[in-house]
Amino acid sequence: MPDERILRYASIGIEDPTADFGDARALDLPDDSDEFIDIDIASASLDTPDDTVLNYDGGLSRTVHTHRPGPYIPDGDLEYGFDIKTIFHLLYLVFGDVTQTAEPNEEQDLYEYEFTPLRHSLILPSATTLLGKDHFEHRFQGCTVNELTIQIDDEFAMVTADIVAHSDSKNDIRDIEDLELSEAYPIAFYEASIEIGEEGETQTSYDAEVESMELTITNNTDAAAGVGLGSRFPDRIIAGDFEVTANLDIAFEDTTHLEHFWGDAAAPTDELQDIMNVNLIFESAPYEEGEETIEGAKLDFHMPHVLYQTINLEPSGRDRMVQSVDMMAYYDEDSDYEILADLSNNVDYTTDYAHIEFSA
Repeated sequence: MPDERILRYASIGIEDPTADFGDARALDLPDDSDEFIDIDIASASLDTPDDTVLNYDGGLSRTVHTHRPGPYIPDGDLEYGFDIKTIFHLLYLVFGDVTQTAEPNEEQDLYEYEFTPLRHSLILPSATTLLGKDHFEHRFQGCTVNELTIQIDDEFAMVTADIVAHSDSKNDIRDIEDLELSEAYPIAFYEASIEIGEEGETQTSYDAEVESMELTITNNTDAAAGVGLGSRFPDRIIAGDFEVTANLDIAFEDTTHLEHFWGDAAAPTDELQDIMNVNLIFESAPYEEGEETIEGAKLDFHMPHVLYQTINLEPSGRDRMVQSVDMMAYYDEDSDYEILADLSNNVDYTTDYAHIEFSA
């Protein structure tokens, strides 16, 4: 009988930014076990690359006579219902910079971290990702997050990380008992909220009206540009334009959002539309860690300078109308960021690597 089993997981560990990219940075088990965070994934397409063969089209016939190995860049994504503890690694990888802003004291019980975009570097931090695939552990080194998407409607908040990597290899798969899974619960839809207001004015909570939300943070990486002479594998992965977009489906109750899009109460004018101040907030349910109950852990995305890109109000028969609002976050000079992620939980993560100059 075939040995059929289901054992699928991901483990992510931040690599040493001072080492050479790829193999020299990669983490290994069991020596680096403390550096990894284990995740119960929903799906994964992170895999070997396509089109890795160079074919020479000579003029002697219609067939290919000569072929050689070509560039080799693994890529794909990871998706899972994120929780307040495991999300740290992916936030750091997509933003590029993190600072611990508070630690437990007499006034608070949690650590606090701020993630901001790495604004003036084309080289992002990287990670080693171990992916359980039933019969073996697929190991990817030099993993860079090209795009991070958080989506929520009426179930769990799901995060999808689009990843490009330096190279891959095979490990023995681990047993479930060897994984240290988070005690925190995945974020449910009723633990998410959104606050929107005009720049410089009081925000309004739209929790009851928002039916779905999607936030996308993109680095527009170019791994092919990092494949130079002497190796099939990229010796760096180049970051491109940093972009932050969001989409909301909002129950249509009045024309408030249309007026923000126009910048006027009656119709569009020659003036710029309203600048919006937006917070997306995820609050964790209390979770048990040993004999301690952890409360108050949360993740808050702040975008101080947002413009509505589109707003669709399209009746269809007798169906209830829902307005779809597309947003883009812009750099705000007063805040000095397009987006800031504020994370509070009970973990004392390593952050020393955050302010080291990355070497390609």
